[in-house]
Amino acid sequence: GSLCVCWNEYEMFGIKVLNQSVIYVILLFIITLLTRLIRIGSPNAIIYDEFHTITFASRLKLNQFVFDLNPPFAHLLYSTLPVGSYSTDNQPGKHFVPLNSGVPPPHWFSLSIHRSLNLLSGSISVPLAYIIARQLNISVAGSLLAASFLFFDPLHAILSRLALPDMIALLLLQITYMLVLCTCSITETHFISSQNVTFKDKKESKVQIQSVQAEKSMKKSVLLRRLLVVLSGMFAGLALSTRWTAYSGALMLIVVVCFGMWPLVSRPFPILDVILAFLSIFITYFCVILVFLELSQISASGSDFVSERFKNGLIQTPQNCSLTASESNALSNPLPICSQLEIRNASIIAGNNRAFGWRIHNVFEYSKLMFQYSRLTEHGKQPWDTPWYQWLICWRGILLYSTQTTTPEGPKMHVLYGISNPVMNIIVVFFGMVCISMLGILVRGRSWLHASILNSIRPIIAIGCFIATAWISTLLPTLILYKRGPITQYLPALFFAQLLAALTIDVVPNKAKNLIISLIISLLFITYIMYSPWIYFVPHSQTLYNALCILPSW
Repeated sequence: GSLCVCWNEYEMFGIKVLNQSVIYVILLFIITLLTRLIRIGSPNAIIYDEFHTITFASRLKLNQFVFDLNPPFAHLLYSTLPVGSYSTDNQPGKHFVPLNSGVPPPHWFSLSIHRSLNLLSGSISVPLAYIIARQLNISVAGSLLAASFLFFDPLHAILSRLALPDMIALLLLQITYMLVLCTCSITETHFISSQNVTFKDKKESKVQIQSVQAEKSMKKSVLLRRLLVVLSGMFAGLALSTRWTAYSGALMLIVVVCFGMWPLVSRPFPILDVILAFLSIFITYFCVILVFLELSQISASGSDFVSERFKNGLIQTPQNCSLTASESNALSNPLPICSQLEIRNASIIAGNNRAFGWRIHNVFEYSKLMFQYSRLTEHGKQPWDTPWYQWLICWRGILLYSTQTTTPEGPKMHVLYGISNPVMNIIVVFFGMVCISMLGILVRGRSWLHASILNSIRPIIAIGCFIATAWISTLLPTLILYKRGPITQYLPALFFAQLLAALTIDVVPNKAKNLIISLIISLLFITYIMYSPWIYFVPHSQTLYNALCILPSW
């Protein structure tokens, strides 16, 4: 990321000093990590969909098949953590025991380890917002504002402290866009160089040497561009295999390589680059599902959703015994553990059916089932489900956890309530509308606006359209499939709305811009401090709780 920030200031791999942008990136990461690390083990309980992530991760450790509406990459990541599942023995993280009244809450350290993946993802996402803004030719002040939108967002802070896949999807989406913009920079430089270098005049030795050097440099540029295209496709595939809403990374990569993205890159990519982009996305997604299925070899409750051909390749548990001790303890009437001979026979039967064709078929079947059940599942039954258009102003948050304690000063509330920053919501919506209005002015007034004004506005509007397309396309699965959902699903799309607002504010002249940005960051900071009891699960009075509920639906 630091390399991309300094792309136009230094040679490709010749960064000699730490410039201002690199210092900002390092400071943003450290400050974000420290603020998200505070009280990460509190509350000491499984929160909201953490139950599902811990359940799936624990079952994957036991090689049990799990079916979920969302793609499995986040579950694969969570299953690699050494600790962080329910356990009643002295080896936490090895066996899964379903939550019931007889199971105590997990130890805070075990829970913190399980949340560490989101902590790291959230800490990286804030400096990445700054890097992406700089790549979009937004000024340093505007880029710091884009990072501040994320940093001072209570929703971002809470999702950085809980084991939920939305933060991982956001990080992968950001990395995809950063690599796409790096690819645009390399490609545009290559196009300009190819126009300026000619190889017709080779009479003088100096010209020959310069031509050979230029040709070698262009070959390296082509190789680097294709490497970045492949990396962009890989991260787009990983984002797609984490959340359906993160498909916009793959969409925008395809749009850029097929049509270009003026003013960052002025023409489409070569056909080989387009093929590489498609293949890298598809192969990465395919490999993630394949790895998940290879690790899920034991038939469990999730196998009820699949076809008979799919089931034939799973290890079927004998009716009179259990494959693992945890599986036996989970039953109301525990069964004896299967013998090694019974397990071996079941594995042989399943192994004979797990041919290459079976694997290919199951990847497509599992993807089809995820899409079908996502479309058929009825959303809106839960109190935290809201229509997507209410996410724009955070009309309704999500109550993740709450308890009440009695102190000498009176009863105290402990609340973990997910909302986005109210000040940020107003600013993002307002300046997003301003950017759209600028597009209308450009279209309607191109005949009477002065050429200098048109030339200054066009690049900004073009980049704004690109960001707005990413914003809308990230919301598209919700618009088409879900219609409603918790506000936590809005986080990836919210990032692009914040970028669009930062881009629009960056148009203001420098003196006024710096004043506006300083005022906005100050308001964001004050609001973040106000809602810190809801972020960090700090005890507070009922009076303060009522005062923080500024909307009747909160």
